[in-house]
Amino acid sequence: MTQGSSPASVRQTHAIIRRFFNQAMKWGWVELNPALLASPLKVAVARVIAPTVEQLISILEETKAVHPQWGAFFMLGALTGMRRGELCGLHWDDCGDTGVMVTKSVIYTPAGGTREAPTKTQ
Repeated sequence: MTQGSSPASVRQTHAIIRRFFNQAMKWGWVELNPALLASPLKVAVARVIAPTVEQLISILEETKAVHPQWGAFFMLGALTGMRRGELCGLHWDDCGDTGVMVTKSVIYTPAGGTREAPTKTQ
């Protein structure tokens, strides 16, 4: 691993190596999975602190003051819990009589642009 790799990156790399050796054992290439002897780092779970009702009202008022569409964007996010990329991926044809159907998200590409992609969860 390169110096400075995050615990999450080290853990993901360990999982890949462990699966590689598991498959190698199934194919008879190795007798032991050495990755099982390693102890991957624990990943600290980031605690998300939601804004209070007063803070949320303040945020919504400030975004509406900047531009009414920003206010609507933030209000929709606050009321639905949609992810930022899901909000950015909405089209008018996603909205119907039965509500909003979230089927796509906008993601960043390695080249620095954006594109639509399926949502993280169905």
